[in-house]
Amino acid sequence: MTKRTEKKAKRKGPTLFDFVDDLGHSKKYIYNDGVEGHYKQFIINRAFGQYPDTVLIANEGNKMQGLTNEMHYDFLFNTIEKRKRYGKWARRNNESQDLIDYIKHKYTVSEEVAEFYFKCFDQKQLKEEYNEFNRKGGKEK
Repeated sequence: MTKRTEKKAKRKGPTLFDFVDDLGHSKKYIYNDGVEGHYKQFIINRAFGQYPDTVLIANEGNKMQGLTNEMHYDFLFNTIEKRKRYGKWARRNNESQDLIDYIKHKYTVSEEVAEFYFKCFDQKQLKEEYNEFNRKGGKEK
C-alpha cells in the first residue's frame, strides 16, 4: 500500500473536502450517524462562500446558528446546484504579513496596531525599509 492509501484507510470518516464535494458536485448523500464529529459548519460555509453562485446560500447557512449538523447538511444539499466548481481558497498575502511582522518588531506594537500602521504607511517606502532591514540581517544600528 502507498502512503496515500494508508492515510485513507486510517480515516474513520469523510474529510471536509469530501463533504464540500458531495454538497457541491456529486449527488450522493454521505451524511450519516458516524460522521457527526467530522462535519464543521463554519468551514463548509466558508468553502461555499468562495464561489459567486453559492455565497448567498453560505451566508444563509451562517445565519442559522441553531441548526444541527444534519439539518445544516440537508439545507445545503437541497439548495446548492450540483455542478463542478473550480477555485482557490482565499489566503492571506505572505508579503503583507512579513511587512506587518516587521512593523511589530520595529515599533514594538501589537498585531492590531501593526495592521493599522500597515494601512497608514506608504507601501513603497515600507517595502524599501523592509528590504534594507533584511539585507542587514535583521540587526538595527
